[in-house]
Amino acid sequence: MRTCNAGNAQRIVVAACVLIFFWGSFAFVSAMAGGFAWWIAPCLAMLSYGYVFHMGFFNYYLSLGLCLFAVAAWLTGRTTLRAIGLVLLAIAWTAHSLPVVWAIGVLIAMRLAERFPRAFFPAGAAALVAMHFVITTHYRNSWGWDQRGLISGTDQFALFGPAYRTVATCALVLAFPIVWLRSRRFGAATLIGSPESQVLGLLALAVLVIPSGIALGDYQVPLEFLPQRLSLTVALVACVVMAGGPVARWQAAGCWILMAAYGIVLYDAVTAKVSALKPGQRVIVASAMPVWRVDLLTHIVDRACIGHCFSYANYEPCTLAFRLRATGKNDLVTADCDVSLAIKGGTYIVKADDPAFVQVNICPGDRVVLTRIDPGQLAGHPRCTTE
Repeated sequence: MRTCNAGNAQRIVVAACVLIFFWGSFAFVSAMAGGFAWWIAPCLAMLSYGYVFHMGFFNYYLSLGLCLFAVAAWLTGRTTLRAIGLVLLAIAWTAHSLPVVWAIGVLIAMRLAERFPRAFFPAGAAALVAMHFVITTHYRNSWGWDQRGLISGTDQFALFGPAYRTVATCALVLAFPIVWLRSRRFGAATLIGSPESQVLGLLALAVLVIPSGIALGDYQVPLEFLPQRLSLTVALVACVVMAGGPVARWQAAGCWILMAAYGIVLYDAVTAKVSALKPGQRVIVASAMPVWRVDLLTHIVDRACIGHCFSYANYEPCTLAFRLRATGKNDLVTADCDVSLAIKGGTYIVKADDPAFVQVNICPGDRVVLTRIDPGQLAGHPRCTTE
């Protein structure tokens, strides 16, 4: 940031994170599948720009990319590479601990599945179910059967609307004949009993049973989006299962076509509008967004404001769970998480001592409208007329 300014710094860092994650994924899939599977690269590229990326879980994203490299290095069996893998795990821990735990767990699980092929999956499933009841009994949490929609990993592509759900469905449809072709060559029993398939099954079960939010420690908000983060690893191991066998040319071509379609539907709706605001402006977003899985407006406004304006209702500083913390009232970002939630819900009444807000609205026809919010007015309430 000191050298390049905030706008350029975020582009450099995000690009570096994407490259680390993509090549870490490729190294992981190649090491697990026993060879380079270039035809699966389009699927890995799509996952690199999936749900975790667009939700901005970049601590987790970067840590997972490093951990994927670490697992690949360990699987080589070479002492030097294993030492490098351990160093990568240590670095990844400073970003986010969950991928490190996942990576160690996968290595242990692969070993156990090889030694105890018949007992491993039942024992692992029983342990996961027991973990579910321990967590739900001793911690405040949020869990629901709707998490079953995450167990395939294709939810990583279901982002902003119907077009993305179509891509997710096509990815699932494409995976079935690839797995079927492998089962025909090696036998269904061999495929199901393989270590990678058993690990895939346990990861899918973990996505189902782990609560989506767990209240831990002194944080003001719970640790959330756990199954949504974990589903990315399900998709990666599913790529391992698909890459470990034969593939028809039309199936490989299907991956490239699907990646092209996914790239076409990705877009940035409001950056140009937000960039036109006065420097230093405090920006909030309207609550009446289309019912999409990822809040497109909030995340793009946060990004567009880098080096230019301030996303006043950003939840991170008030949680005290990140390095940048808001411990008292200020004019840049709210220090009260209740205020952040109220603004996002359209129920916050602007006070006289609040900074001047500009609100970004998505209006009928996908119009982006900016309005000024004055004291006494509702912040976050949709306004589709320019004031």
